[in-house]
Amino acid sequence: MPLNIAVVGCCHGELPKIYERLGSCHGKIKSKVDLLIICGDFQAIRNTYDLDSLAVPTKYRKLGYFGEYYTGKRKARVPTIFIGGNHESSSFMTELYLGGWVCPDIYYMGHSGVVQFNGLRIGGISGVYYESDYNKGKFNSHFELPPYTHSSLRSVYHTRHYDYLKLKQIEQPLDIFISHDWPRGIEHHGNVKSLIKRKPFFKDEINTNTLGNPVTIKLLDHLQPNHWFSGHLHVRYQVNYKHPLDLERTKELLNYQMDLPVDPNDPEASNPDEVVVNLDSGDSEHESEGALPSAQTHSSTEATATTPKVLTKNPDELDIETSQPTVLPDMTNIRKWPRLRSPTNYTGVTKFLALDKCGVRREYLEVTRLKNKQTPAVFTYDPEWLAITRAMQQYMPTEVYDTKDYPPKDELKK
Repeated sequence: MPLNIAVVGCCHGELPKIYERLGSCHGKIKSKVDLLIICGDFQAIRNTYDLDSLAVPTKYRKLGYFGEYYTGKRKARVPTIFIGGNHESSSFMTELYLGGWVCPDIYYMGHSGVVQFNGLRIGGISGVYYESDYNKGKFNSHFELPPYTHSSLRSVYHTRHYDYLKLKQIEQPLDIFISHDWPRGIEHHGNVKSLIKRKPFFKDEINTNTLGNPVTIKLLDHLQPNHWFSGHLHVRYQVNYKHPLDLERTKELLNYQMDLPVDPNDPEASNPDEVVVNLDSGDSEHESEGALPSAQTHSSTEATATTPKVLTKNPDELDIETSQPTVLPDMTNIRKWPRLRSPTNYTGVTKFLALDKCGVRREYLEVTRLKNKQTPAVFTYDPEWLAITRAMQQYMPTEVYDTKDYPPKDELKK
């Protein structure tokens, strides 16, 4: 029988509601859910101490239900894995930088990681992109430690170049990849008009190619997984992303200079994806509209660059100037690039799915059926990822503007 993989966009501490919803799914899919994947904002709050490391306004901080799973009062109904978002208990997540069990049957992927479940290879990267923190140091990792300052409480969950580089060492194909924010430019390959209709305040960022994470679109280029799941933007959106045609177009669309060391004195830029999490109010008007139609597969889309306007703002994020937009170039020259996947199991398409946050009348949970790999339905460590982690651990920077040299890939493989 195939595996039933349930995917949730943003959890926001609502585990009981999610597991209850999974129970109602059993009748619809006529079999049990084998695995639950949560795409960030999990909020593993064990106690009041963990609340101090949650980057939300104080009046919105609450213990939630995770502590009951942590103490054993409640049990996870299905094996669960998750990545971190921009609203997490950062002190707890820092304790498990490389990943680990937060409680029985619930596994955190770490700041970046790969695990196997029933033979499926699942990769993930936590946090959201913020240029000034991504570029701190030559290969900077997370230097923040609790107790956090006002600044470090907000920088600790930002994606770092070191975690990206670890994932770039992967050579074997992945079945699933998970990120919190969307890969930059992914929206251009789906039904972008419907997305703008439902989320009109994304329009300027879409037209100026500043919506999403420029780091994870590079990972999509390299890893080319069969499935990619995201959350963060609180909307359901689906794309069938064709390789290499759509990837080549996106490579030209965006600025691909981020593999090189960046001058830490360069002008800082803001993250257009940081959104306000309204924890005590209902659905807004645009979020209560009908579901988005299924996205179409596109190989070319046009957009015009305009001067970006600040339409939304996260009051918990640092005030940093907005980066300049990138204009869409001509896409006539499409180059072919080497594929990670062998022809025998390479599908040629990454199925991208973003989902909403947990809530009433929100599209936050879907079940995907994947081929059973005929192994016990248990978590196992991934041998390739263990080797990568061991090889790169000595190069992990721990200070701001750390300048450790990073060796060539061939040297690491030895």
